[in-house]
Amino acid sequence: FKTKVLIPISLVDLNDSKLEYIFLHELSHYKRKDLLLNYILIVLQCMHWFNPDVWFLFMQIKNDVELACDERVLLILDEKEHNKYGLTMLDVIEQINLNLNKKSLGVMNMTDDKKTVKNRIEAIKNNKLFDLDSDKAFYNIIVKYFNKGSITVCDIDAFESLNLLDSEYLYYA
Repeated sequence: FKTKVLIPISLVDLNDSKLEYIFLHELSHYKRKDLLLNYILIVLQCMHWFNPDVWFLFMQIKNDVELACDERVLLILDEKEHNKYGLTMLDVIEQINLNLNKKSLGVMNMTDDKKTVKNRIEAIKNNKLFDLDSDKAFYNIIVKYFNKGSITVCDIDAFESLNLLDSEYLYYA
């Protein structure tokens, strides 16, 4: 597979430095293997579609992924460029909102949650960097949470074969 970055036509007219910030951000997604994480999250979300906690956790994970990518970009850029990076994010959102009728679907996620955008901008403005190791710890907790749930879901056949489903201690739907 060849990974590609697709940019809506409405963003092609941005100046070179703004496009550089966009590409740095997208490159950090690539380096962090966030696309693979997205595929895993989609599979887990399909398995646990009925659980509102899962939807909330996935939203948090996606927000954390964006913050981690912002952090990587800020580490690469000079401190003088941090505000320009944040302003680029606002310009991109403005362009998307102006051209919504032209269906900029690939970047819609960026405009979904105003609170998240505000937190990202404030983190960039305040030079607040994040601890990347905390991301790993958080993802480990999430994996353990889903591992427990998937074992419960997947082992129903084993319970049936051992005639344990009639047990007063088990509840299943």
